[in-house]
Amino acid sequence: MRKITDIAAYADYAAAAPEGGPEVEAALDRIACFNEVMLHEYFWYGLGPAIVEATGLSASDLRATRFQHGVTLPGEVNPWYLKPPKPLLTFRQDDAATYTAAGVPALAIGAPHLYAKRAQGVIRPDEPRGTLVFLSHSTHHIETLADFDSLAANLQRMTQDDAVDERLKPFVAMVYWKDALLGRHAPFLERGIRCLTAGHMFDTQFIAQFYTILREFHCAAGDDIGTAAFLAAEMGLPFLRLGSLPHYVSRTGQDSGFSAQKEVPLQSAALSHAGYRAWVEDLEQASRVALEGGDASALTALGARICGAPHLRSGGELEAFVDRHRMAPSAPAEV
Repeated sequence: MRKITDIAAYADYAAAAPEGGPEVEAALDRIACFNEVMLHEYFWYGLGPAIVEATGLSASDLRATRFQHGVTLPGEVNPWYLKPPKPLLTFRQDDAATYTAAGVPALAIGAPHLYAKRAQGVIRPDEPRGTLVFLSHSTHHIETLADFDSLAANLQRMTQDDAVDERLKPFVAMVYWKDALLGRHAPFLERGIRCLTAGHMFDTQFIAQFYTILREFHCAAGDDIGTAAFLAAEMGLPFLRLGSLPHYVSRTGQDSGFSAQKEVPLQSAALSHAGYRAWVEDLEQASRVALEGGDASALTALGARICGAPHLRSGGELEAFVDRHRMAPSAPAEV
């Protein structure tokens, strides 16, 4: 597997990659191409370039930090950010405080995804329609054991049911890159369910394609609840939980949440966490209000809070943090 850390080398590789697109079948060759490389985390999901574009911070300054790529459990410390410690950019202030206590200089900056949204100028249509169903997903290290056959059959039934709110139709499956390569979208295509993807996590087009897809829908859904649900809520999309909760199995033993349970099917630990359960309960309640009464204010406020929207920073603030901790890496976190 080729390792790419240089920005120019990445640009050359991306330019030579096959064309993709949002349809899973059309994207498979491009996804497979990016699955042959290993990249500096700056490139993951296109989030590093998005921060740089939105703030004017230099890529070299951003690469001197680490930054969170998804919503984390309240109080959780990911060992990845400790070995070796580098200044860390977090979604929320409680994240920053947690890592500060663990000896890692940290600054709450909001979700990097929101910088991409701002740079793209993402605006939803006046009357978005349909439900984007985020499938529980596998990664480099874990594999989802979800019952996608049953979920696909359920989406087909709901599509044909006249009692289902027409605003929720059509139901469209959102497939993560790893599961596209594993063919997990097949049961949906077989039942006439359209399947979309944001592409490979190492493709910097990922985050732009994510928002280009998401903005078109009235509602989001999924068989599990993760970062995408809260990003959708921040945009005002209610979230529906569909299907049974999936199990996951570690295939490499290298995921910190599963390393001691290799090859043992486990449900996500997130919903057993009291703080996370509270978020999910608030999400479900706010989604019901938005769907039944049309008032999405509580929903967007919840998404904004969990995704750290109040902490979005300017390039100058980010540069000052990087400079301060480049000179004094043991200094306390900014608040």
